[in-house]
Amino acid sequence: WRVGLSHPWPNIWVYHTPQFAPLTGRRPYATITRMLREAPLRFTLGRLGLRRPLLWLFNPTLGDQIGCWDEQLVIYHVVDEYSAYTQDAEVRTELIAKERELLTMADLVVVTSRSLLEARQKPRTNVVWVPNGVAAAAFSQAQPDPALASLKRPILGYVGAINPKIDLELLLAVAEGHADATLLFVGPLDTRVNLITWAQLLARPNVHYAGVRAAAAVPSAVAACDVGLLPYTRTRWTENINSLKLNEYLAAGLPVVGIDLEMLDDARELVYVAGDTEEFVQQIHRARTESDPARVDARQRHAASQDWGLRVEAISQYVEVALAARQSAAVRRSIEQAA
Repeated sequence: WRVGLSHPWPNIWVYHTPQFAPLTGRRPYATITRMLREAPLRFTLGRLGLRRPLLWLFNPTLGDQIGCWDEQLVIYHVVDEYSAYTQDAEVRTELIAKERELLTMADLVVVTSRSLLEARQKPRTNVVWVPNGVAAAAFSQAQPDPALASLKRPILGYVGAINPKIDLELLLAVAEGHADATLLFVGPLDTRVNLITWAQLLARPNVHYAGVRAAAAVPSAVAACDVGLLPYTRTRWTENINSLKLNEYLAAGLPVVGIDLEMLDDARELVYVAGDTEEFVQQIHRARTESDPARVDARQRHAASQDWGLRVEAISQYVEVALAARQSAAVRRSIEQAA
């Protein structure tokens, strides 16, 4: 594990929090570990000459960081329905309460799906919707990973985290219903999944788990597939997601088969949508026999319109507006105090 600073790109610095100071909600450990985390970060900010940063939070439990860094602006970026991560009612209630408080303190709230927007617009007016994007060129131009491309074709691929939002029972049906194809998994395994069902999947001769790939190698893994799968369960978690994989598959030109969820709405005509397991298996049959180059082009054109460059530009404009509003508010307060 690393501690300190890395410099992956010319204008990007990444601070690595000491692992000997984990997050904990228990006192007095919470106070001690917070000091151990923040002291080296303050030193690092001073070393880099950074003053008055933008405080960008992705975790609803980090509201206590507001005001600690002399920040110009507080941005809360919501990429999931975080309260759906847990089955513990007490933990869920605490998460909801912490997020409600954070929503009142943030200058700008960015959400990635329409359902997240609807749920958070009520208490706040400064909530904006900016869906996830894709590095379109990286996926459209990627060459297939040679080791994966050598597997028996067609390759039905799922490239992403294997976690509880994935329907393993559905995937067992896929492996059985497409015994002449390879069902390929690429990504980290979350041990919260049903490990018995996962073992049953791996026991099938046409299932291949390729393990984890570095982010830079993901486009090549996707390019090795013939069909991209979005085999989600229907839960509060998945009803609020905006899947990165959807646009990655589309950018690679792959036919995509997905369970019918809100996240498909803007690309529904480009996806083989399934309402249940049986239809999912049937839609794969349609996808794997598709041979229309025009559909490939349509998918890649759609993905190009979702490029991260466009997303970053949209977010940047919202940040500039929020900064201007906060500065105007500060000027008004100064005038009022002087009067």
